[in-house]
Amino acid sequence: MVRKYLLLAFISLCVWQGLASAEKRTLTVVDAVSTRRLAGDGLHGEVAISPDGAQIAYILKAPDIRNNTNNYELLIKRLGEDAKAGNGRLLLRADRLAGLQWLDNSRGVLVIETQGRYPAEHDRLILIDTRSREREVIESPTKSIRSFSVDKDATRIVFCAAVGRLSNVAERDIQNRYGFRVIPGQPIQDPALIDNWHPDSFLYLAEKNAGGRRKLTRLRAIAPSGEALERFTGEVTNLALSPNGNFLLFKYTTQTLPTTWQGGFYATQQQSSAFPMPLWGLLNINDRRFELGFDAPAFSYISPVWSSDSKSFALSALPPEGTSLEREDLRDGFSDLKWQWESFLHLFVVDVRTRAVSETLHRFKGRAGSNIGWGRTNNALLVTLETGELIRLERTSVTWIQTRRAELFTDPSVRIQGITRSGRFAIGLREDISMPPNLVVGDLISDRTHVITDWNPEYENFALGEIEKISWVNKYGVKCSGYLIKPVGYTSAKKYPLVVMNRARESFFVSDGSYTTAFPPQVLAGHGFAVLMTEYFFDVKELPQGFPGGLAEAYNWMAMVESGIDTLVSRGIVDRARVGLIGFSRTSWKTDFMLTHSDFQFAAVSSADGGIYNYGSYWFHNHSGVMNDAESVMGGPPYGKTLDNWLKYAPAFNASNVRCPLLMEYTGHGHLPYGPIGAFEFFTALYRQDKPVELYFYPLGDHPLDTPLERVASLQRNVDWFRFWIQSYEGQSPSYDPDQFQRWRELRKTEAAE
Repeated sequence: MVRKYLLLAFISLCVWQGLASAEKRTLTVVDAVSTRRLAGDGLHGEVAISPDGAQIAYILKAPDIRNNTNNYELLIKRLGEDAKAGNGRLLLRADRLAGLQWLDNSRGVLVIETQGRYPAEHDRLILIDTRSREREVIESPTKSIRSFSVDKDATRIVFCAAVGRLSNVAERDIQNRYGFRVIPGQPIQDPALIDNWHPDSFLYLAEKNAGGRRKLTRLRAIAPSGEALERFTGEVTNLALSPNGNFLLFKYTTQTLPTTWQGGFYATQQQSSAFPMPLWGLLNINDRRFELGFDAPAFSYISPVWSSDSKSFALSALPPEGTSLEREDLRDGFSDLKWQWESFLHLFVVDVRTRAVSETLHRFKGRAGSNIGWGRTNNALLVTLETGELIRLERTSVTWIQTRRAELFTDPSVRIQGITRSGRFAIGLREDISMPPNLVVGDLISDRTHVITDWNPEYENFALGEIEKISWVNKYGVKCSGYLIKPVGYTSAKKYPLVVMNRARESFFVSDGSYTTAFPPQVLAGHGFAVLMTEYFFDVKELPQGFPGGLAEAYNWMAMVESGIDTLVSRGIVDRARVGLIGFSRTSWKTDFMLTHSDFQFAAVSSADGGIYNYGSYWFHNHSGVMNDAESVMGGPPYGKTLDNWLKYAPAFNASNVRCPLLMEYTGHGHLPYGPIGAFEFFTALYRQDKPVELYFYPLGDHPLDTPLERVASLQRNVDWFRFWIQSYEGQSPSYDPDQFQRWRELRKTEAAE
């Protein structure tokens, strides 16, 4: 009898525990914002494998809502068969960490540490011994470090630092006394803004002497013309120092293109955009000679990699100017450097001494975030493909041939972040739209893959909306795709309200959106909304014809949204009368365009950080690049023959067509003393015509928002907005905006009276 009661008790306990484990709570805005992620998702050096292949170092970004900070943590973890799911050993915590490079001895790690927040932030390099935790600190004279690189034993460390542009005090005094001529297309800017938005760059060398002491000097390059270059105009990034410390390859921007490019495809494309061109520069550290490192624009997904003997470097790049390879790409449809460059990248190897260039892979753009493994110049290249495969390329007397191919990760949710020099281990970031991010390791010997981190265990307790990949065709015959997030507790017997938003990044876990402004997909799903996250990746050749300039992009996007809604309505999932839309950045313009040019009746809309392609934004900054971009979209300037285009297509000129409440959110980047200038034209056109609109401004906010409290405010404001207008629900007003719902009730009266 006792055994019987014990058995019943055990069964009851198991049932109770099963029911308890099944009770998951709805995701909140705070939960979504608190999600821990790899800083930058590993695309800019936030994951690094030790040269001996035994350890991995990575930078984790952990939002701290209570203190309104993002904690950046540098952690180190061992690899191998015994690597279990755990986050590893903490080496450093800071306000911000970026970049990551191991020393050749697999004991030291170099990283950029940022202390404080703009405008008082201060960068420095931290070299940490991973065993003893001893640190060497290298301060930047300018308080700014944009990129760095180190040789194999840290004898030489090179970094670039942003610096304010030169200001001629005497000339400025004359201008202040007598005025000065404004040059068409050249903006007038406060030097304080130029220092931060459009800085020049210094290069610094931190070198150890024979006694082991490190000396910091500024690198003054000598151009091929013999001119001494004290600084580089524009930003310098992607520093790659050769293992012997003698050569530095880096990316820089310039308006002055090589004379040999004149009349060519690249020069023509640059002239039409009026924006600076990124180029690869090569600096000989010993004699300070500077020259063009590669004869093509520096468009690429992956950073250059040096051979261990420092004789060659490999990089993913567009074909060199004037070559047969460039002509082949042009024949195959390469016609637009702005939109098409990623489809025409190749993998090249460059001999530093002879400058000979050899193509190793045709039409290879690289898997973003991955590394190329390379030994000596004559040894094999280990290259990871977008498919998750590893290939081995060996040099012959004539060309490079493939000698091996192996699968690293067959799981499409895994993006390769790096490979060991031997090619045995690969590190991947595993996440998809419904799976929180974690690092995984793949072993080519055992053919095993396993998760080695556990960043967000709390998601086991959250009820998330079920996600379905869907596809449809818009009215122009263009294939469209996206993800439907069903409401938590979804039943086919009910029709739900819908909110449409963009999903810009592949394999990105959505609790908030792939951007951190305005997008709260899973929180809306927890409150009874269906969410359609559209994927807008178009081929220029597929865009509909017959529209001025580049407006086919907006019409195609608008048709995608309309047909996506139709698809869900036809399936009986969505109530057509209760549909909302959210746009951010470029899709903010498309959202404003749709509000003013579509017949679809939305119930509520949110549009954040856009404002482009209105009349005022065309001339406000007197910026030739901005004006050229607007003219390419609108078919010409807002004067003369093309004035009618602006009157017909600019959102602000068509604000009278808006028939639903609009929430607008704009950020100031810490630089806009006059408020959200880009929003005012459309906002004023709406409220002066008694349209229900509210505009919110985040004066210190980034694009997208970054600090936890700003993100919480934006996401909660959007959730409240759509619940108020579509579900007629009022929650508790936030403490920082206690009159929120009272104002919205007044806006509702305005909408009803229209």
